[in-house]
Amino acid sequence: MEKRINPDFIKADYFHRFLAKFIDFIICGFFLKIVYPVGVVAAITYILICDGLNRGASIGKQIIGLSVVNASTGDVCNFKQSCIRNAPFMVIFIFYLIPYIGLILSVMAGIIVLFFEGYFVISDLKGLRIGDHLAGTMVVEKISQ
Repeated sequence: MEKRINPDFIKADYFHRFLAKFIDFIICGFFLKIVYPVGVVAAITYILICDGLNRGASIGKQIIGLSVVNASTGDVCNFKQSCIRNAPFMVIFIFYLIPYIGLILSVMAGIIVLFFEGYFVISDLKGLRIGDHLAGTMVVEKISQ
């Protein structure tokens, strides 16, 4: 299957996207180990703004070589788009704020969110997940200029 969406964008490989998000979740895990509730707030903040950092690439995407762009203009993802596209993942970390059952709720929410987001990435021709549809963004392989 051809990954080229238009002459400027090459759709990101599914495995590369998974690795990049996995790295970002590991970073969030380190934040969660900070004193409660500061660590939870740090994890939520990071997951929301991460794709607005460094020209549309979270730390995970930088390592893997991906970038988030505006699907219609090709401009790099800004902080507003990053917050919108990553809002579904924020739900996972919000549950950590609930004493005692927060971890269980977080895992359950994580399974549901990751299932639906993954389904959309695989089933959409452009590889857009729910967050991408909401923010008007897409994940692409970085093209060296």
